[in-house]
Amino acid sequence: MQKKKILFIINPIAGIHKKKKIPQLARQLMDSKTYEVHIAHTEYAGHAKLLAKKAVKDAFDVVVAVGGDGSINEVAQQLMNTEVALGIVPGGSGNGFARKLEIPRNRKKALAVLNEAYTIQCDVGMMNDKVFFSNAGLGIEALIVNRFAETRIRGFVSYARWVLHFYATYQAQKYKIQCDGMSFEKKALFINFSNSGQYGYQIGVAPDLSDITDGLLEMIVVQSFSKWRALYLLPMFLMGKAKNTSFVDVIQTDKAWIECEVDADAQIDGDPAGLGKRFEVKILKGALKVIVPKPLEINKN
Repeated sequence: MQKKKILFIINPIAGIHKKKKIPQLARQLMDSKTYEVHIAHTEYAGHAKLLAKKAVKDAFDVVVAVGGDGSINEVAQQLMNTEVALGIVPGGSGNGFARKLEIPRNRKKALAVLNEAYTIQCDVGMMNDKVFFSNAGLGIEALIVNRFAETRIRGFVSYARWVLHFYATYQAQKYKIQCDGMSFEKKALFINFSNSGQYGYQIGVAPDLSDITDGLLEMIVVQSFSKWRALYLLPMFLMGKAKNTSFVDVIQTDKAWIECEVDADAQIDGDPAGLGKRFEVKILKGALKVIVPKPLEINKN
């Protein structure tokens, strides 16, 4: 039987964990009767896209993203609508997409998942001309992502510092929203479109509603709230229960249009996505083949 070709694309700078041992572990622990193991390291932003694109052309069976949501995005967008499966070894800071898929952060256990090779067809989101797999958003959350991307110190503490910094000064913006035959205006701190229910770090606004195979996104609109209410609301966000408050609206939809009064910061899977005033967001059902633990109860978080 011909061996399957598997390529590990390693982002050496994603997250806070070193990845020097990944090549050795992959060669030791991947089933040698099934897989022919190949290793590649990214050398610059966007390099993972080129490596994944070449792997599809070279008829690889599996391409593994070793990194966080941003690294996964670069690799996975090249595998969409192909028979090449995405594998994941979590190595980022938040790892929102991997958490939703219940892929272990322990590297040996993550490699064991790859050996099982159980796959599902996962939905993919699209904001204008860019795809996302975990979430995309506008407003203060994107501004925070932009600044977090510029800092050399990674991890939850660094991310939380930027949250507190911008929340103290950020002014809610007015958005015109169209979806599911409705048209309305909202003044909001941010709008998030979630495929995974996860920001990372096990944090999500409506994680229990998320199903990555249902052909729907959760559009989450978070209105402005006073400083003293933050003492109540921030823990609700951390517990994934913010949707139960009067300051959060959650609408499940397959397509939406957003118009901003001024240029809004945007983020896609935790990476900066520039500025804009008009955004079209939609879901691409079942566009990605991905390896997950068997069995995966996808409605649970």
